[in-house]
Amino acid sequence: MMVNNIICLKLDTNAYPTSENEYPSGFPQSICDDVPQQKYLCSNCNNILNEACQTLCGHRYCLTCVNWLVRNNNNLVCKMCKEEDPSSESETSI
Repeated sequence: MMVNNIICLKLDTNAYPTSENEYPSGFPQSICDDVPQQKYLCSNCNNILNEACQTLCGHRYCLTCVNWLVRNNNNLVCKMCKEEDPSSESETSI
């Protein structure tokens, strides 16, 4: 699924015994036996990806986090890209 040029993957949420809105912005890292790799964590909430989306720049977000970022920012710049290179604020990467 594509949302604003962002690739989104739907996880099999039937595998998790939670209500639909219990973890809207990602699953807590405590559900894992081992520390999850960074590629499985949301760049916004730092939880395990829930309905993973990958931006054009390659960073990953939960679908809920992407929707929040789109609604609450005039310039759609990836949060991680902005932290890595503050001069990228004038560009749009999401």
